[in-house]
Amino acid sequence: MKGHGVDRTLLVVDDHHGVAAAIAHLVAADGWDPMHLADSHRSALELAARHRPDLITVDLTLGDEDGLDLLVRLREQHPHLPLVVITASGTADRAVACLKAGATGFIPKSTEPDDLVAALRARSTATPGYPSP
Repeated sequence: MKGHGVDRTLLVVDDHHGVAAAIAHLVAADGWDPMHLADSHRSALELAARHRPDLITVDLTLGDEDGLDLLVRLREQHPHLPLVVITASGTADRAVACLKAGATGFIPKSTEPDDLVAALRARSTATPGYPSP
């Protein structure tokens, strides 16, 4: 992570542009630079490789694409990068699958804005993966 000011960068991956813009607005008010918004696997992978953000948020439903598949690919290409799933389509089983695939957090879209920002802040320094017993 680059620091605790506006030099913290974020890539938001969500196919609903209004949701992505709302997340970007919330984190910008907390000192993040939401430098890019991606709406597909391809754009997310390209932007992550090109810009090396400090954190990436991923929706589980990206049109016809599965966000869990994207999460796996991002984790392979960026093993130490915090990846947080923010979704409206999550179940407990999907949350566990995401954490096992390397997500540092799983946040429902119904989370209150202040709690969402606090959760992203906390997850931005978390260790990827699901804790082992």
